[in-house]
Parts: sequence; C-alpha cells; structure tokens
Amino acid sequence: MHDKPLVGAALLLTSVTVPSTQLVIALSDDRGRFRFDTLAPGRYAIELSHPILDSLELTLPLRELTVGEGEHASVEMGIPSGATFRAAACPGLEMTKEQGAVVGAGTQVLEVRQVGYLLMQNAVELRSGRSVEASVTMARIVSLDSIRVVARRSLYKEFEGRRRISRGFGRFLDEQEIERRNVFQVSDLLRTLPGFRVSGSGLDAKIISRRGRISLSGRECETNVVIDGIQHQDINLVSPGDIGALEAYPGQSGAPIQYDSVCGVIVITTKR
Repeated sequence: MHDKPLVGAALLLTSVTVPSTQLVIALSDDRGRFRFDTLAPGRYAIELSHPILDSLELTLPLRELTVGEGEHASVEMGIPSGATFRAAACPGLEMTKEQGAVVGAGTQVLEVRQVGYLLMQNAVELRSGRSVEASVTMARIVSLDSIRVVARRSLYKEFEGRRRISRGFGRFLDEQEIERRNVFQVSDLLRTLPGFRVSGSGLDAKIISRRGRISLSGRECETNVVIDGIQHQDINLVSPGDIGALEAYPGQSGAPIQYDSVCGVIVITTKR
C-alpha cells in the first residue's frame, strides 16, 4: 500500500488437502519476509491479516500454494495500493495531483475537518462544465477548564482480554457499539463485518464464513454461534438489546480454542 515491506503482518496457512490439519501462523519480519518450515506435500490456502486491513474493514481473498515432495515454494502477498482501494470503493473516480479527486455531476457532500473545530458538512451541487465555489464557516470547539473522567471495571473480562491480544484476527463489538448500529436483528450486525455472509432472516438466518476451511473446497461453511457458552445456536435467538459483548472470528485464527471454529465462530455474551 505504501510501496515498502509490510512489517508485522500475520500469514495464516491452512491445508486444503487435509482440512483437519492444524492452522499455522507466521509473522512477517522487518523486510516483509515470512517462512513456513517442514510442510507436508499438498495444497494450502494462505490468508493475510494486518491492522491496516482491520481498520479499513477489508478482507483480502485467500491465495493458494501447492507444495511438492522435497520442494520449496514461494508466494508474494501484499496490501493493494491506495489507488486500487479508491477504484474499488468509488468506481469511475479520477484523482489528479493538481486538483485532487474529480467527481461526477450531481449533489455531493463537502466535508471539512480541522483540529479544534467542529466537523462541517455542506451539500454542493455540481454541474458539468461549471465551476462551483463553496464557503464554509467552522465553529470552534469549546474548551473546558477541567474534566472529570470516571472509569469502571468491565463486566466482560474474557471479551476484553481477547480483544487486547487479538492482533486484528477478530471483530469486537461492545454494548455501546451494538447500540450505536441500531439494528433489529443480531444477524444484521454480521452483515457489516468482513469475512461473513448472512443467508436468510429471523430464526432461519445462517451466518456463512468466507474464510472457513470447508469454504475453501467450494461448499458453504456455516459459522458456529455461541451464546453464553452454548455452541451451535441460532444467531437471532437473542435480540441486539440483550447483548453485552459480541466477538466475530471468520476463521480459526485468534478464535477461542474451546469452541468449534472450523467455519469461524461468533461468541455472544448477554448483558449482566
């Protein structure tokens, strides 16, 4: 993405030939290199995970690698450039060094940010062949002389513990984040998370992993839903308002080892 070695990326190797084989993880060094030793011959799928991808809520497609008997194999992986991201998110958007982005005609939203000022958003009407000027007045944020910070101990220690050591492998939604998303069904929360696909609705809803081992062979890979420690539950058995914490792992990487995570796992803890 920045035309330099990708340091600290996690590479997750899964056997396609023998699906029950244990997941293997390697980290890229300061030169962007990684290595898996003593692999059995066969086909493998490699997944790249990095905090940059997690912050952008993006999932890269898996790469396949074939290792022959007594052979060495190599594969190059990386994060796409900023131009590639822009092309995927905004098809047809042109970017020039002198004038920035060239957007199409119609109503656009002009957003202005400045440290110490409130965010401003104004609607701008663009017409083909015409120049448009927009005047924005920004308001300063009122500074307080003093502020009191009150903290409380988390009610969900396991959730917080796994979030601290996740290294970008899982997605974590706390009570405030779930409330902010304002959804009617828990399955709707998963529609916005990379690595998952939702099939159906209500009690018929199923969460399908895009990274699980079974999915690598072309079959649907239904994710294990755990509610208060009980596995293989219906995702909409509880309502969003009853959830205190939710963890989502599209694959086995980073998932709690006590749960079946061959097709990923969703860990739901209800409010206490």
